[in-house]
Amino acid sequence: MCGIYDPLFEPVKIGTMTVKNRMIVPSMVTNYCSHDGTATERYLAYHRAKAEGGWGLIITEAYKVTETCGGYYNMAGLWSDDQIESHKKLTDTVHEAGGKIVCQLIHGGRQVTSEQSGVRGLAPSAVKDPTADEVPEEMSLRDIEDIENSFVNAAVRAKKAGFDGVEIHAAHGYLINEFLSAFSNKRSDNYGGTVKNRARFMIEIIEKTRAAAGPDYPLILRLTTNEYVEGGIDLYESRIFARMAERAGVNAIHATQGVYKSAQYIIPPCAVPSGRFQDNAAAMKSAVNIPVIAVGRINTPETALDLIESGKADLVAMGRASIADPDLPNKLKEGHEEDICRCIGCVQGCIGGINRGESVACMVNPRTGRENTYPWVKADRPKKVVVAGAGVAGMEAALAASKRGHEVVIYEQKDRAGGQWLSAAVPPGKAEFNSFVVWQKEQLRKAGVPIHLSAECSAEMIREEHADAVIIATGGRTAIPPIPGLGEREYATVTEILSGEKEARGSVVVIGGGLAGAETAEHLSCHGLKVSLVEMLPEIARDGEPTANGFMMENLANNHVDIYTSATVMRVQPDCAEIKLTDGSSKSLPADTLIIATGTRACQPFGEEYESLAEEVYLVGDAAGAKNGLRNIAQGFETGYQI
Repeated sequence: MCGIYDPLFEPVKIGTMTVKNRMIVPSMVTNYCSHDGTATERYLAYHRAKAEGGWGLIITEAYKVTETCGGYYNMAGLWSDDQIESHKKLTDTVHEAGGKIVCQLIHGGRQVTSEQSGVRGLAPSAVKDPTADEVPEEMSLRDIEDIENSFVNAAVRAKKAGFDGVEIHAAHGYLINEFLSAFSNKRSDNYGGTVKNRARFMIEIIEKTRAAAGPDYPLILRLTTNEYVEGGIDLYESRIFARMAERAGVNAIHATQGVYKSAQYIIPPCAVPSGRFQDNAAAMKSAVNIPVIAVGRINTPETALDLIESGKADLVAMGRASIADPDLPNKLKEGHEEDICRCIGCVQGCIGGINRGESVACMVNPRTGRENTYPWVKADRPKKVVVAGAGVAGMEAALAASKRGHEVVIYEQKDRAGGQWLSAAVPPGKAEFNSFVVWQKEQLRKAGVPIHLSAECSAEMIREEHADAVIIATGGRTAIPPIPGLGEREYATVTEILSGEKEARGSVVVIGGGLAGAETAEHLSCHGLKVSLVEMLPEIARDGEPTANGFMMENLANNHVDIYTSATVMRVQPDCAEIKLTDGSSKSLPADTLIIATGTRACQPFGEEYESLAEEVYLVGDAAGAKNGLRNIAQGFETGYQI
């Protein structure tokens, strides 16, 4: 077993279902299903990996109970008997791999628009969600009855499809949550006004589902403990709702938080501390006599263990942790905690991908959702592979090539591995980024891949290695703009500041308000410096993720950073930067320290000679063109794998 983590591996019962350990996978939209709601081979492989990885229970992504009630384009569904067969393949797959799987049922309510579904969203009241562009249609009593029956029918189909139970989604601002909350429910009939009336829709769904599915079929309720919006559900009301749900027949409460207006608490980015919402789960635990599942930034074994040992929850939902490493429970059980690839809360590939209309991906695990595309099989012919550059893209390429059976060696010009990623981990809330470099280095060590540091990787050296393949991962360097006066004064790049190579003093001007410049401004302002940020575009950090940006913008405001958008730097002087504003006026900004954050250009030290270094030569990461971490790491992985 695993010593101190033994409490995480104690079995627990949810109704009649025994869950083999306390670590579960919660519902997460993937966009891996077909448009008709049926399961695909990709969807099956994604869940198979988690079942094989040892998770106690998998709760699927939200399944639509009607054809038009979902807010994403490739959601799973059980609104029709025709969908049962494909999802029976899913449950069979998970069961064969030793796992248990519960189907989550949802109606999106007013958070579904006609653009997404083809019809106006339904809601308890004709009140627009703050994040939507459309006023929903207020539900009639007939609508209420029809949708209640849709939940019941979907639950019956889930049972026929072999699911071990169902989870009713009454959280995150979706339809059932909308009835519960005075933030969205303005009705004056039996489904509005009092706490009891607002809970009626949820209770009727639970009672009807219990009657149809049978007394022994496990039912879980995903309940918002706190909406974090003015006039919304708080811990006091959610405790009442949890007790009512227990009396109605649910077997567990899945204690979550947030609605779309407070989306930063539904899928919290790295700016939110690990385990931030543990007291919400504890409040539910003290209110009911059934198991409580905690969720929300439980991304480390340490946090999970604390929740269980402290008695604040009975189970822990580790969604993004399961994406980053589907084998987390097995590695922990076998005593290989150092091999766990940890979620870093970047939200670039998971919710970021969904928001871009893509499928779920993961920055630190490029195989997510591509388990069938990239199976771990040995290459037909082992090759000698030289990687130039030990940034995260180069190391990921080296790891993939090594796992395929190749002999790999890395050369790095600097005295440490990690490249510009090390600087990315410096701004507030991003220290967890370093865990990925720690993991890569440990996996390379175990694989026997040497990293030669402080090594000038010349063309001659590479040829002396007699490599069959060369991967150039030499990163990028800051693009220096042609600003008049810049050559006559000292300045620094964001990398030089964040790495500590140069020190910022006095009044600081950051030229360039992309994510790198904005985070550097945030970092320096949190350390007491007076900072001005200048950006040519109408807004800053357009290359960042919205939920993460929200916390950064709050810090910038609290620290009184002066932000100038749609502004141009006309020239710099030894002590100031002169900018032109949108109204045509000019302004002089004191600049004891001038920082350039105007993008990255590829750094490729071999020139045209690179093509002759070996039979196979590849460019990855910023050396192949500036990209974000998600794209760079994925490119490194794909390149290393294909050799």
